Amino acid sequence: MHLEGGLMVRALKILIFGLFSGPILAELIGFISPFVMLRDEELGYQFQDSAYYIGAFSSVFFSIALLFAAFNTSKVSYKIGSSVIALLYIMSSYYVFLDSESLMETIIYDLNYLCGVASLTLGAFIALNCFKNTTHSVYKHA
Repeated sequence: MHLEGGLMVRALKILIFGLFSGPILAELIGFISPFVMLRDEELGYQFQDSAYYIGAFSSVFFSIALLFAAFNTSKVSYKIGSSVIALLYIMSSYYVFLDSESLMETIIYDLNYLCGVASLTLGAFIALNCFKNTTHSVYKHA
């Protein structure tokens, strides 16, 4: 890593916040909505709709967090990969504005999902690289 560990730890904290602010929150709301629907059907449908929009627009927050973490590493492949994935992830989040029955919406939604999985995977590799380098430097100085 070309930056000190403190800045990389901060970048990883932002990445984890981006993860919790979007994908995990949307999945949690989607999981809770059927139980809410048992008590109040209208409120349950509102929960499902909010999970749909949170899941789509969380790509912006998570992509920014991923880019921040990637640009605090020394690996160029992480920087290029995260830039491409973040751009596709944000651009594909407009599926919420398309007709829900259309083929285009299905394709864009699937692209958004794949970009989300790729972002999570790349984020895990960035975190693993950070911890590997931190552990290596601790043993080197011991």
